[in-house]
Amino acid sequence: MNYYPIQETGAAAQFPMVRTRRWQSLETRTAGGHVARGLQPETRRVHWQLDYVDLTDAEASALTDLFEQSKGGLQSFVFVDPLENLLRGSEELGHGQWLLSGGVTVAKSGTQSPAVFQVTNSGQAAGTVGQSLALPPGGGFCLSCWVEGAAGQTVGLRIGGHSRQVATNGAWQRVWFAAPSETAGSTLCALELGAGAAVRVHSMQLEQQAAPSGYRAGTASGGVYPETRFEQESLDVAATGPNRNAVRVKLVSRVTE
Repeated sequence: MNYYPIQETGAAAQFPMVRTRRWQSLETRTAGGHVARGLQPETRRVHWQLDYVDLTDAEASALTDLFEQSKGGLQSFVFVDPLENLLRGSEELGHGQWLLSGGVTVAKSGTQSPAVFQVTNSGQAAGTVGQSLALPPGGGFCLSCWVEGAAGQTVGLRIGGHSRQVATNGAWQRVWFAAPSETAGSTLCALELGAGAAVRVHSMQLEQQAAPSGYRAGTASGGVYPETRFEQESLDVAATGPNRNAVRVKLVSRVTE
């Protein structure tokens, strides 16, 4: 599987960038005049225009190599949305794409927004609630959430083989952890609880950056697009100076659930 390249600085992209969502609807008219309209989920696409300046020769080569390996727009690769919460369904913790280890249970607490969840580990060993995502290797990612737990407890944040332990203090606090993804393939990004621990949680978020930004609810499809292609016939890199290059990249991602 190929991945869209990450810049040497660890950045996913540069500003400005343009993201456009498009889909088709189907309209049906009966002989009696009744009209029914509906969205066609299989037609949903996200289009990207990414403008780069001051790319090093190596960074520019990584883009052109991917373009050649993908045979232009023929073959797909994984692209990570630089503007999105990468976790799927962050307002439905414990359901859908969420993975719970043995002994861990999740229950919604109240009706407020963002949704708050009671997470309990009744097992005899540490447990996790998280998602396995196809993250590109070498990228920097930040996992964050708000937690409330009794003083003296600890919670962990895990990104693949990296983790951080944070002490709870009886009040709501935002905890976060930034780490690189280690290898291509599925990377577990999770909240960890010790045996017998219980906390309240809201606003879990994973981003491709060094520190957390404001919370954005994760969509049902998340921000990792495994079916992304180039949407241009050629990739024209312009040399603007020694070891400096500029290029415009156009991509299209199929939205899957």
